[in-house]
Amino acid sequence: MKKSESVHSILRNFEIRPKKKLGQHFLHATPTIKKIVASLAITRGDTVVEIGPGPGVMTPFISDAAKSVIAIDADADMIEILKSRMSDRKNVKIVYSDILKVKLPDLIENKKRVKIIGNLPYNISSQIVFWMIDSRKNISKAVIMVQKEVAQRLAAKPGGKEYGILSVILQAFARCSKLFDVSPNNFLPPPKVTSSILMIEFSDPEDKIGSEEVFIKTVKAAFGKRRKTIRNSLLESKDQLFSAVKIDSALTNLGIDPKRRAETLSVKEFIALSNLLTQ
Repeated sequence: MKKSESVHSILRNFEIRPKKKLGQHFLHATPTIKKIVASLAITRGDTVVEIGPGPGVMTPFISDAAKSVIAIDADADMIEILKSRMSDRKNVKIVYSDILKVKLPDLIENKKRVKIIGNLPYNISSQIVFWMIDSRKNISKAVIMVQKEVAQRLAAKPGGKEYGILSVILQAFARCSKLFDVSPNNFLPPPKVTSSILMIEFSDPEDKIGSEEVFIKTVKAAFGKRRKTIRNSLLESKDQLFSAVKIDSALTNLGIDPKRRAETLSVKEFIALSNLLTQ
């Protein structure tokens, strides 16, 4: 395997083209690839899960730094390329699967927490973030590439239009920060939008969440009607989760003005609110 082999030549040799229906845009710029891998701070004891490795341009750089690599792709053509190109790398395990169907404990030796890296398909990037949240007990850190607009939403702070459901739920369980942008000319074919690299570090919430199910439902209900007040959004949620008495009591106890809108509440306030609504 030639580590420096270009995406163009790899795809040409295997007579394969990027699939538009899978949202495939393959990163080809080596300096950017090295910068992304370095951002994950991989050590010799780490197991790294690479989501959507494609033709395996980033995989060898991860393999050089990690104890083991689990490369997961849902495209059979990419799996065949990976098997051919990674055949001499004994620490790379290739898995043909939709990442959203993967259960990490089934893949991890010694049940040790893994690190995640990957260029996420734009069309399912939010779903993959929710998958990581659900799998967070098995993940220590992730460095992912997403559409710039999605990165801004994930890392957003209260008060802005980007702050929403994804921001609150992710930041309840992880520290999230945008590292740098990646321009379209770093990809084959170039996407129409700029991408961003995001670091996510999972940890236990500083404030205990009484019921994760109620917390997530509270956040989704609160942002369900962004133009309405927090009280009315919760009261008029489609599932009618909480009574007016319970909502008013919780808001009063927490000193939250019922006329505030969801985007002004901090993650800490959402956790406290859902805990009272759980009681």
